[in-house]
Amino acid sequence: MAYQKFHAYNDSIINEASVREVTSLQMQYEFDKLEKERQVKQQRKEMIYLFLMAILVLGMIITGLLYGFIKSRAKAISLEKQTLEKDLVLKNQDLEIKNKELTTNVMYLLKKNELITSVSSRLLQLKSQLKQENKEPIQKIIFDLQAGADQDVWEEFELRFQQVHNDYYKKLQERFPNLSPSEVKLCAFLKLNMTSKEISSIIHQSVKSIEVSRSRIRKKLDLTGKDVNLVTFLSEL
Repeated sequence: MAYQKFHAYNDSIINEASVREVTSLQMQYEFDKLEKERQVKQQRKEMIYLFLMAILVLGMIITGLLYGFIKSRAKAISLEKQTLEKDLVLKNQDLEIKNKELTTNVMYLLKKNELITSVSSRLLQLKSQLKQENKEPIQKIIFDLQAGADQDVWEEFELRFQQVHNDYYKKLQERFPNLSPSEVKLCAFLKLNMTSKEISSIIHQSVKSIEVSRSRIRKKLDLTGKDVNLVTFLSEL
């Protein structure tokens, strides 16, 4: 009987110890599980933090590179703009110098033509005082002098004009193919801002005839009735 009690008591102790051990193991398992979950969460947080830091650093690097590129590009554009502006200024200065030279040459041609006209007038006066047999040779001299001067003046002017404005005639005739050769010639004189009187001295036409030609040119350029200066329009072609 005592043995049975002892045996039952002993079993009870063993059972309690087992329960306590199982409970302890269960608690340890739960603790380890929670600790592992905490560590996993912590690792995830650290990974997210590192990932965000990497993105931030990468963003800063890209921003820095973009800023450097934009700054470098802006500097290059600024230098290119300055170079173009400098080239344009030099080109305009060069064109202005050439136009002045051309105008000087034109004025020389005008003086030359005026001299020829003056000499022709004197010869005409002299002719009236000569005998009939001597009038014909003088008249021939006057005719040759005037005809030669007119041709020489235009050829020299055209040569010098095309050296300065080599594509002007092409642009003019492409845009306004209905212009006659004489009107194209007049447009070249007008581009240099020459007056009708100055043009008259070169091409030996009356000022009134040149004014009529100017009106005809305005009509062909579709400038009739418009507040547009003909010389300005032609100079900007």
